[in-house]
Amino acid sequence: NSILSSLLGNKLGSVVDLITSVSGMKKGSSSSLLNMAAPMVMGMLGKFVKNKALDAIGLSKFLGSQKQHVSNALPAGMGSLLGFSSNMEKATATASRAIENTTEEGKSLLSRILPFALIALLAAGAYWVFTGNNPKEMVGDATGAVTDIAGKAAEVAGDAAGAAADIASDAASTVENAATSTVEKAGELAGDAVNAATAVAVKALEGVKFAAGSVGEKFSEFLASGETSDKAFAFNNLNFATGSSTIDAGSLTEVDNLAKVLSAYKNISIEISGHTDNSGNADQNKKLSQDRADSVKARLIAQGVDASRISTIGHGADHPIASNDTEEGKKQNRRIEIKVTKR
Repeated sequence: NSILSSLLGNKLGSVVDLITSVSGMKKGSSSSLLNMAAPMVMGMLGKFVKNKALDAIGLSKFLGSQKQHVSNALPAGMGSLLGFSSNMEKATATASRAIENTTEEGKSLLSRILPFALIALLAAGAYWVFTGNNPKEMVGDATGAVTDIAGKAAEVAGDAAGAAADIASDAASTVENAATSTVEKAGELAGDAVNAATAVAVKALEGVKFAAGSVGEKFSEFLASGETSDKAFAFNNLNFATGSSTIDAGSLTEVDNLAKVLSAYKNISIEISGHTDNSGNADQNKKLSQDRADSVKARLIAQGVDASRISTIGHGADHPIASNDTEEGKKQNRRIEIKVTKR
């Protein structure tokens, strides 16, 4: 991530957004794959420089020879976003002049040539990962370096470039161990982003009328968005008899609507947590909160949700969300929450 941030600066978010739009993946998945690709590209360049005994000018010329491959591979709009001319020769010439005009070759290689190289190669390489195409064509003679990317990247010309190679070297063991699983994971992430099951689930819930602000409305929108946080959702209209775990009859609709959401998203597992205010005995409060969570689980099971997808826990008064010094605060603390534990 530090490599991407130093190269792309305030354009990093826009690059991720563009890749996300083009590939159809989730934003988080696109960002994660770009983070994995960055040290790989850095390592490929480092190894290629060593194998070909290139100086800074030699590397510049090599990048220029690849301009057509890069141009053909860049997703639509990436060039303009990064400030590249449609004429890739012009961009390469600019980078070459930057090399020639500097007196510190190592610093120049990292701060001038590598940003150009990595932005272009990283964008194209990540796009290939997303779309399942073969990245080997892009680098021509550097194919061996790409294939052998798990190997230790050598020092590149200049102190700054050497530091860049060290970054790739530090990541080498991780890349090597993950070489096979990375491709598989990329496929899983891409498949998840276009998961037909999500579309089916959204379609299945179109006819369900959720009350505004209800747990069913909030939870279904959360799942449809593809967000992967461990965010908790509190029931908005779930009441129990005082000191009891019996669900009030008027509250069953909200639980039943949650059951419809879980039935639509069949791969989702959840945790139901019970909470109380601090009134009374702490042990009894914890038991009551557990019993109430279990009652909600029982109702969901009765509505056809598999019991193995639901876990419960009673926290008692251990996790207040408001002050227990007021009645309003106590009311907020007496709640049932759900969160995703498995997707």
